[in-house]
Amino acid sequence: MSETTRARRLREVLRLAQPPVARFLPGLIWGVLSAGAAVSLLAVSGWLIVSASIVDSLVPLSVAVVGVRFFAVTRAVTRYLERLSGHDAALRQLASTRSDLVRRLIPLSPAGLGATDRGQVLAALVDDVENLQNLPLRVVQPLAVSALVAVGAVGFLAFVSPAAALTLAVCLVVAALAAIGLGWVFGSRAESAVSARRAEVSAALVDYLGSLDVLLAYGAEGQARERIRVADAALRRVVSRASVAQAV
Repeated sequence: MSETTRARRLREVLRLAQPPVARFLPGLIWGVLSAGAAVSLLAVSGWLIVSASIVDSLVPLSVAVVGVRFFAVTRAVTRYLERLSGHDAALRQLASTRSDLVRRLIPLSPAGLGATDRGQVLAALVDDVENLQNLPLRVVQPLAVSALVAVGAVGFLAFVSPAAALTLAVCLVVAALAAIGLGWVFGSRAESAVSARRAEVSAALVDYLGSLDVLLAYGAEGQARERIRVADAALRRVVSRASVAQAV
């Protein structure tokens, strides 16, 4: 398969994983409100702490105290609504994608799948499709929320101090580039290998359970079990590297 064909198919799969705009938008809106409330909470509480150290009376600070409470409650409520709306959209799209995949597999079964390992088909139908929910939940929505809130924070700060706004913008760009670069360096190969290693584990398990009587009869059960152990160890190594990349 050429790189052009692979890239085209990858874009098609990602389009299937992304929920429609009407279903995805509520989670995005709640996410922006939640992140905005968190930034506002930091700003108001910081101003409150600094101001409390230089004034004698708490009366001028009463509005800030109310603001801290308001943004704290708002952050919690909107965060809950964001997770609720985002997961609802992602899981609905996941169910649609999985049912569509089953409809496409039915005409191919069994003759059209003769050259495909049953374990790989099972891994694709269950694990690979399930991982597609990460696209809207952990890629598109967080990036969109972060970009919108960052632009809003820089724009608001520009009215207070253009120099501080420029500093914040530069820091945000550097942080974004660093996160993307480190994630690519540490996790690109590991993430691309997770699906293949998981398919190997599924294939080994399906072969073992489906042919256990034959394996026992010919004394090959230990070899089949060793194949599962080796495949599982390879999968755990790849997942560990991917987890390190996410942590970085």
